[in-house]
Amino acid sequence: MSNVSQGKSRDSARGFTLDPMLRFLNIWFVTAALFGLAGLALGLMKAAPHQYMERNLPGVMLAAVQAQLGPALANGLAFGIWLAILAMTARALGDRRRLKLAILFTIWIIAAPAGYLTQMYYGKGSELFGARLIVKWGGAQEVIKSIVSFGLEQEPLRFRVTAVTIFGLCSAAILLLLHFGFRRILKAKTQARPAKRPSRAAAPAAVVLILIFATMLGRNATKAAPVGSPDVILISIDTLRADHLSCYGYERNTSPNLDRLAEDGVLVENFISHAPWTLPSHASIFTGKLPYEHGAVEPLTSLNPKMGVFPEMIKQKGYRTGGYVTGILVSQKFGFDRGFDVYSFKDYQDAATTAREAAGWFMRERTPSFLFLHLFDLHYPYNPPPVFYTQFGPPTPFLQAGAGIDFGSYLVWAQRAPEHAARASIDRYDELILFVDFVLGKFFEELKKVGRYENTMIVVLSDHGEEFNDHGAWGHSQHLYDESIRVPLIIKFPRSACAGARLTDYSLPARAVPELIMAVAGQVPVMNLRLECGERGVPELMDPLATTGPVISETQFSWISSHQGAHRFSARTTTQKLLEPYRPRSKSLEIFGHDWLMFDLAEDPHETRNIYTPEAAAELDKTIAAQNEKLASKIEEGSTTTLDNETIERLRSLGYLQ
Repeated sequence: MSNVSQGKSRDSARGFTLDPMLRFLNIWFVTAALFGLAGLALGLMKAAPHQYMERNLPGVMLAAVQAQLGPALANGLAFGIWLAILAMTARALGDRRRLKLAILFTIWIIAAPAGYLTQMYYGKGSELFGARLIVKWGGAQEVIKSIVSFGLEQEPLRFRVTAVTIFGLCSAAILLLLHFGFRRILKAKTQARPAKRPSRAAAPAAVVLILIFATMLGRNATKAAPVGSPDVILISIDTLRADHLSCYGYERNTSPNLDRLAEDGVLVENFISHAPWTLPSHASIFTGKLPYEHGAVEPLTSLNPKMGVFPEMIKQKGYRTGGYVTGILVSQKFGFDRGFDVYSFKDYQDAATTAREAAGWFMRERTPSFLFLHLFDLHYPYNPPPVFYTQFGPPTPFLQAGAGIDFGSYLVWAQRAPEHAARASIDRYDELILFVDFVLGKFFEELKKVGRYENTMIVVLSDHGEEFNDHGAWGHSQHLYDESIRVPLIIKFPRSACAGARLTDYSLPARAVPELIMAVAGQVPVMNLRLECGERGVPELMDPLATTGPVISETQFSWISSHQGAHRFSARTTTQKLLEPYRPRSKSLEIFGHDWLMFDLAEDPHETRNIYTPEAAAELDKTIAAQNEKLASKIEEGSTTTLDNETIERLRSLGYLQ
């Protein structure tokens, strides 16, 4: 008797065979290994090109791979089980029912990624794992519940949904369908053949590969943040003028909670934005570059993926990172989600809801965390909540209904009666400041209750201001007067270092924010000597960033997407300001044109008297000329972004497109 016959006899004598178990393990582990390989490739492809220029290349590559490999393996292991069960069940049922079973299962596993993609397309902003319906096993009631609630839950894992999951599920479903379909066709044309024994080497080889992947996940791409590292919270209040906060001398008590934050921290009198509208200003804050350097200067451009942003750097320090934003120009569509574990964009959502969701994420873990909170309530339309409406002035029916009126209609209304429109708009605007301040007060109270306030760096700033006919214009984006570019900056350092200090005789440019945050992130406050108060009364780490020299702001905004507006600069010190002539290229911008303008900010803070002469402006003119030379010789192109019709209409309603 041959060895093969003896082996078969022994298996028969025992009453079982190892073949089904081997088939199950082969399918399960090989599927997980294939998902892992896909995650490995996707991680390497998703690393931003500029990251490969870093000195720590192995660490950068490992971090990029880990971001995709973990979810890919988890989904591969989960999906592998179901795939193995399907294969074994189909084999047991016989040829007649295999194809039907494969079709039903294919429909099921395609439903999950299809639902996910639908939610992504319609911007609901709440995604789950693509494999949720497969992993979450239960009775029929539980499965139906999963289908109904799919995409409606809020989870911190939302950005771990990867292309690996979706691609893997869809591909496996199609392959299964083709496999069983062709097998059924071919079987009718061929004679029955002896069943092939499953390979005994496939499962062990796949397990070895999975263990290698697990080892990669176990290694630290970056060191964890040291114990005692401070949390960092960056709060951007869109469209907030510095001169409308009571802590900056405003006659109305609009900001009692921010005033108290300033008492615990440092207030910067001259914090200058580099652009008078949201996209380029935030891009400068994220990259530390001027607008013409980062290139995101038009409504249809986005952050260049080749350019580094500081959330990626703070993540490399071992921080968990989360962003909760309500302004469309800082959404994922414009590239601001890079470096974040969680990035939630909710258009039209009010400050209270956004802050509550952000606080929920922040409080969930005690590990060092970085939170970016962006509030859009102050932007047009000026429509405060009912509790705050009329706190500072009589009702304004037009503005109360403003949620449904685009900015163009507002301009028509404002230009008919500018004095009335300015008073009414400022009343509603100040009420919105009071509302946002109230929300932030509650947020700060929560931090104190859970013991997270003391060791947290809180940075409150704005991207630009707002014009209420100050210089004949409304809204923002065109002018470089102080109502548009002088914005608030309040920094509460860990352990309230240098509490109550005010930086008055120096300016701080917005591009300094990343360096300021990175100087604190990952440092244990009690050991960071740079938090000691220096000669200026502020932490010493601020000294290299503060300047008495000119700070550059710029804009080349055009409402018409087919061409750009004329590029122009301003140069501002704490006492003087020079604005480059503006000669618009399109008739729609002619009302904003002007010649050289120069102001003495000490004597004329509202910029009403032009004192320009070539001699007086010589030094500031040199600064602007140098920027124009750099602009002509080297300019970084922003990435062109393709926007859907809904986004374009939203930008048009806000006044960014015509």
